[in-house]
Amino acid sequence: MSGNDVLEKAKRHRAQLLVDLNRVETFIRDFEAFADGVMPFVAPVAKVRGRPAIIFAEIFKFLSEQNKPVTSHEILDHLIKTGVDVSCAKPLTNITVILWRNRNAVEKTKRGYTLKNCSNSLPAPPPVMQRKAASSASHGDAATLQHGALA
Repeated sequence: MSGNDVLEKAKRHRAQLLVDLNRVETFIRDFEAFADGVMPFVAPVAKVRGRPAIIFAEIFKFLSEQNKPVTSHEILDHLIKTGVDVSCAKPLTNITVILWRNRNAVEKTKRGYTLKNCSNSLPAPPPVMQRKAASSASHGDAATLQHGALA
């Protein structure tokens, strides 16, 4: 392992520690306020749907700015630096799964990930499953699904 690799690994570790430290400091502040009888403001937590889509959009933007293959470690570093939430038990695994699921737009090479066909626009999302129009309801089959647009 070269000196640059060790330095990059230390920087990634430091960035994750700073995120963890911020969480701990917030917890301590809220706990102390609660112990003093003050109810701290807790913002309602809503499940963010499509989080992998948000992560992939930032990865796509990052890959389109690069002129070389990018490793998953470099992608993780970029996501942390830009403030994209990738907090989970195995963030690198999460990133590689997201990239694999978007393999129609991203290509894995021996040196890292690149965009296919050097396209600078996000690929179109897959068509949404929608219910058939009222014509199927007249046949008593209102729950029939059709792939793509309404018939």
